[in-house]
Amino acid sequence: MKLSDLIGVLGHELRTPLAAILGYQELLSDGLYGELSDRQREPVERIHQSAQQLLYLLDGLQELAEVGSIAHDEIVIGDTGEISRALLSRLQAFAQSRSVKLTGDDQTADALGAFRLQRFLRAAEIALVAAIKSSHGSTLRLHCTRENGAAVCSLYGCALDPA
Repeated sequence: MKLSDLIGVLGHELRTPLAAILGYQELLSDGLYGELSDRQREPVERIHQSAQQLLYLLDGLQELAEVGSIAHDEIVIGDTGEISRALLSRLQAFAQSRSVKLTGDDQTADALGAFRLQRFLRAAEIALVAAIKSSHGSTLRLHCTRENGAAVCSLYGCALDPA
């Protein structure tokens, strides 16, 4: 069995319970089981956000495993600053919801040449989401550089932020 086939089967198996989670969350939010108290609304919204994030990651894994390009992926001329800014803007809200401070320490425009921006960003996002989820309450610093013509993004964790 090829990796892409395995990811396809696993994606289907994970989407089935995820659809039920999202469905029941929506029913709860819509008040089908009674009106939610203010105290209940936040956890129900977190269920929704977490399920949506999981769905996004599943989509990303499937796209990365498939031969060919991600939808809307173009070969672009880019730089490390562009990558860093894109990753920070895409993940800032998610990091904040997990009490993680996400910063970028170097946003210089170090030219990379041509690359598939969406594919790179999707792969980097999957790795960063895992790092954010395992670093609850800390500060993470993203650093993107160019090495041998390729983009290298490093994530550095700091001690728990006292603020």
